[in-house]
Amino acid sequence: MAAMQTKVIKQKENYFPVFVVVKVIAAFLVVLYHFQIFVGVYYGRGFNLTMMDTSFQYMTGLPNPGEAKGYGFDYQRVIELFFEISGFLAMYAYCKHPANDKKKAVLSKVVTLYPDVFVTSIVMCGLVFVFRGITGQWLFEREYGVGNVLVSFLFSADSGLGGYTDGINSPLWYVCTLVRCYLVFYLLQLLKKQSVKRIIYAFLAIGAGVLDYFNLSRRIPLVGGWACRGFFAFFVGVLVFELSRMVKRKGAVLIGIVLSFIYGIVCIKAPQLKDFKPIVNILLFPAFLLFFGQEKKVKNINLLRTLDGLSYSIYVIHVPVIFIYGILQYRGVIGKVNFYHQFFVLLIVIMLSFLYGKFVTPLWKELWKKISQKMDAKKNASE
Repeated sequence: MAAMQTKVIKQKENYFPVFVVVKVIAAFLVVLYHFQIFVGVYYGRGFNLTMMDTSFQYMTGLPNPGEAKGYGFDYQRVIELFFEISGFLAMYAYCKHPANDKKKAVLSKVVTLYPDVFVTSIVMCGLVFVFRGITGQWLFEREYGVGNVLVSFLFSADSGLGGYTDGINSPLWYVCTLVRCYLVFYLLQLLKKQSVKRIIYAFLAIGAGVLDYFNLSRRIPLVGGWACRGFFAFFVGVLVFELSRMVKRKGAVLIGIVLSFIYGIVCIKAPQLKDFKPIVNILLFPAFLLFFGQEKKVKNINLLRTLDGLSYSIYVIHVPVIFIYGILQYRGVIGKVNFYHQFFVLLIVIMLSFLYGKFVTPLWKELWKKISQKMDAKKNASE
């Protein structure tokens, strides 16, 4: 009798496919931005390329002709979109998990992200001192010492205490700041009243935004400097999720339309306000989150998770790869930068990011699994 064949039916699972696609696109934009800094390629309007004759010119503190001519794009808005999505999803995960697992859901983010800070700090510290040995100059004309190395391992790319105590892994400030955002978010979950937490979320978002806009944050340890942008955007994302949960789907879409309309009016009628840094974060990005911040039933959940992890791994991996390429160019090992070089480096970034996500990131997840099991065992023993 022929063996009966059982057809496996893939169950649809909930996910945020639009967020994944946007994060992948944003990750590639960040790669392009760091090509501008580390290699001397500038992408003008319409991504027209203009080449510099001297590689590493900006890194060694010389004038940046790309910026002077208006070339180059500002990736800060892209990074802040990452933060807003992260805050939105952090609140989503907190609300989705059972009551006993809510704190663990957020703590797991801290445990699984910090090893990336540790690894990238080791790599960047090594490359910065290699750069010093090859060129005889410090990266961005900033003298680095033991203090900078130590700060790099305290998940702080920008300590807020001035240049001599900033971390060496400064291009990776997103990861460093994200760890601290999750840590603060986790600590706030110890509070019982949701209304009190919402007030604190708003206070953190507004406070960080004001400090960043008026450049008042440079002397605030662990929260100052670039970190303020991350805290501002992260907790705006948290508040947008709270808003979407209160007004339901139709209300969220309606508010998103209103915010988009206001942003459009500002761009047309008051273009000078476009230079007001928080305008994108409080109008355009929240509108995006409200439009697409709904779970979708998807079949290819593993593909989306792979792409989601890839977008993060690209951010972790790309700076050292571009840095090494720049050093090789400086030494004359390779010729002047061109399109084929950029394409090849991008392929290397994608390949290494995929391998990092497949073989290295699971190690951090396994670490969290063991910590979680010990926490559960200790809790069960005390009951």
